[in-house]
Amino acid sequence: MLRYQHALALQDAGRYGEGRAILTEIMSDDARPERGEARLAWGEGMLAEGRARMAAADATLQNNPSDDQAASARKDRAEGMKIIHAAADYMEEQARKGADSPSSPLLQARLFYETAWVWRSLIDEEVGAARQRIQDEWRQKAPKGPDGQPPDPPDVALADIPMQPAEKKSRAAYEALIAAQPDLLPLAAQARLE
Repeated sequence: MLRYQHALALQDAGRYGEGRAILTEIMSDDARPERGEARLAWGEGMLAEGRARMAAADATLQNNPSDDQAASARKDRAEGMKIIHAAADYMEEQARKGADSPSSPLLQARLFYETAWVWRSLIDEEVGAARQRIQDEWRQKAPKGPDGQPPDPPDVALADIPMQPAEKKSRAAYEALIAAQPDLLPLAAQARLE
């Protein structure tokens, strides 16, 4: 149990790789009682690392960076986004593996629930990018004004934006949680409401 707590402390300190290495050791030992929780903590550490990278990149981009710094920050932000996607995929995979061994239905439900929330955290960004694409397409098709520039694009209502991949994956994770653990009242009921 001490190794597990040490891994969590390392992740809290931003030393994600070291923490995940210890968690990997714990997950490979069938005799460890905290083995299941280590799977969740591994995914949460990966998620925290991705979010930290994105936050650092956003901070750099907001401070009037040079072109090289901005390019590097955009690259770091994209890498952080990849890590977040990988964390969600990992947690979903672990939840689906939980269906093979029903040793901890609560852990399986928590993994699906966390997966849904990871995807939910990405919806606004994907909707914003889709809205921007729609406006860019409108600008290309719009007639030029007297100054040679197209007029400002109209606001794009949320209803006019197709469902984005993160929203689809979030809904799928909720549905998987409800299907896998319909009698697990707190999380299944919460998932139905969300």
